[in-house]
Amino acid sequence: MYRTYNTIPSYTLSNKESIRKLDLVEPINLIFSGGVFTRPVQLKNLYTGTVVEFSKGTVVKNDEGNVFNNIIIIPKPLVQTQIPVLPEGLSMIKGFKLGSVEDEPLSFSKAFTLKIPINKKVVKSQNIKVITYDKTTQKYKLAGDGGIFDDKLITVETDHMSYFVVVDTGGKNLDFLLETADKTVLETSEEISDTLISIIERKVPTFVSEPAMEFKDIKGHWAETYISDMRRRGVVQGKKEGQYEPDSGLSRAELMKIVINAFGIPLDEVNVKPFPDVSLQKWYTPFISTAKKYGIINGYPNGFFKPNNPISRVEALKVIINTAGQKMESEGLNNPFFDIPENAWYTSYVKFANRRGLLDPVRKGHFLPAKTITRGEISKVIVKLWRIMQD
Repeated sequence: MYRTYNTIPSYTLSNKESIRKLDLVEPINLIFSGGVFTRPVQLKNLYTGTVVEFSKGTVVKNDEGNVFNNIIIIPKPLVQTQIPVLPEGLSMIKGFKLGSVEDEPLSFSKAFTLKIPINKKVVKSQNIKVITYDKTTQKYKLAGDGGIFDDKLITVETDHMSYFVVVDTGGKNLDFLLETADKTVLETSEEISDTLISIIERKVPTFVSEPAMEFKDIKGHWAETYISDMRRRGVVQGKKEGQYEPDSGLSRAELMKIVINAFGIPLDEVNVKPFPDVSLQKWYTPFISTAKKYGIINGYPNGFFKPNNPISRVEALKVIINTAGQKMESEGLNNPFFDIPENAWYTSYVKFANRRGLLDPVRKGHFLPAKTITRGEISKVIVKLWRIMQD
């Protein structure tokens, strides 16, 4: 249960949906909307000019996976002494806090956009990036891909809120920041198995006689064909009746259900909790238990699974490609991405996905490995792998 901060002036968002953008210069309260942005919203700090833009349908959650139905503040400026010590070689241009009143880390089902003005009379460098502080790992990482700088404004998309710092990289190679950005992904890769128990009989599911009703929100979406294929085969039922939410991020538990269904893996009968943080009463427990039984996932070193945490693009690729029984080529495929190091654990998966057309880069030359994979993207990966399996 969240405490509502009635002493803080804020705009209370209605639960009534609208396509009209709401422009605000004050904090926004999500108590009546149930932690969902029911319309496009822009929050702006009039003093600094920093803007944050949210898409309609974005769901906000805390680190425990619970819906956050409280106040989100406008970008609040910070000085050097108010932020953790920066990585060596980076110098602060400006910093700000964004998120909950009590500094609770927040995650978003859809990436939000930050637009941060840069005074070129003061800042002469072109080596400008946006980093954010991860309170869980107590380390800095890139915010999204670090942002695009157009001489007066740096724009970046990200899906987590905490402290943000615009920094001058001092001309250091981009890999320096990418190593920092992907450290969480690298550290969590151990809980995804490299090999599966051989008794798995993988198969492409056939069309079912009574699939879920057609999704109204995918018409005209780039992933419509892939999503419809999965629906007709009974792999997905949608987030709610008639809604698939193709641009929303995917949680670790949701991925387990889709993967088990997508490759015809027999569901395990659950009598014991597969992980301490996976309750027997949850809908996702049989899928996580099955995934553990067949070696699809191992769990974190501390024994937990964190079912409600978002899953990154590269983590999802590893799970799905391994479950589909695909072998990684060893002939050293070209790496067309600036943000994919040659020695990372996920590089072979990204190369495979790129060559097979499983998952597109976010933009030319940038794959964004740590970005949360969307429900639309996951449908393309799976359907494309089905076609490979059937060849």
